Amino acid sequence: MVNLEIRRATEKDVDDFVDLYLIHSNYYFSLIFGKHKRKLLKDIFPKRRHFFSYENTLIAEVDGKVAGMALFNLPEKKDEEKLRSHKFIASNMSWRILFTLFPMLKSSLKGKFFLFDDEDFYLQSVAVYPEYQGLDIDNKLLEALEDYAKSKELKRAVITTEQRNEDLQKVLENNGFIKDSYIKKFKLRGQEFSYTKMVKVF
Repeated sequence: MVNLEIRRATEKDVDDFVDLYLIHSNYYFSLIFGKHKRKLLKDIFPKRRHFFSYENTLIAEVDGKVAGMALFNLPEKKDEEKLRSHKFIASNMSWRILFTLFPMLKSSLKGKFFLFDDEDFYLQSVAVYPEYQGLDIDNKLLEALEDYAKSKELKRAVITTEQRNEDLQKVLENNGFIKDSYIKKFKLRGQEFSYTKMVKVF
């Protein structure tokens, strides 16, 4: 029987956070940031009040070793965190990357990309190392996230997943999420992306 613990992340979890986040979004992040992807995440994770901050991360440990993580955003902080993250990316990336990102950043600032309401608890990512899959860790992380959202008196959780990510969608549906709507395809470097918005009312 494994000893599973869910805890808040600290700045020291940066390496595991980067590895786990790229399990979830490696193709997307690689397409946008290329060789800069790991450095960007490592630089932004230890900072406060950012979309990718340790402040917004839960860590799952099995027998004292990091096994998974979940990244989230609270509604009252989302606008500030989104703006600070965009400014950080703009100040640290080349103009070529910024040109590629412009359509996505424009949609994000207008609220068309993330598609969550002012009072939604937004889930960005849930990821588990391959060697720890099958231990129910993703479900435990989602349960911990729900408990945290309820402690903040939030009523609904929202997550957007790539439409082709059927494994994550199945996990979410098993935890009470339902498919709500679809985000139209957009192109980055000639590749098309489309997302499914899933919600759970507490």
